[in-house]
Amino acid sequence: MPLPSRAAQALDELPPRVDTRVPFIGARGGHLNLNDWRRDEWTPAVRAAGLEHRSPYALRHTYATFAIAAGVSLYELARFMGTSVEQIDRTYGHLLPDSIERARHALDAFAGRTATIAGATSGS
Repeated sequence: MPLPSRAAQALDELPPRVDTRVPFIGARGGHLNLNDWRRDEWTPAVRAAGLEHRSPYALRHTYATFAIAAGVSLYELARFMGTSVEQIDRTYGHLLPDSIERARHALDAFAGRTATIAGATSGS
């Protein structure tokens, strides 16, 4: 899943591990025990941030919402999130009220570039 450069850099700055490819491992190695992690790490962090309780799954919705706001297409977002375009549309489609106008601008920009290229190659 693509991450903003800042997040990707933070992951890249983690000390390299030679014993596993898992970036965050459990106390006894291997994958995290999610129940323990939620209790010991997630819930205290949410409280410390002054937020109402929410599950880590809420981050999936935050990612989708931010991606749509940034202009990532529903098709691309569906691929990144491992679901269908239809499901993404049902869940987040209301966030795209200006999608027809954005598509029109994208097509106009493409047509302008195509016309410029065609004019340059025809010798006009």
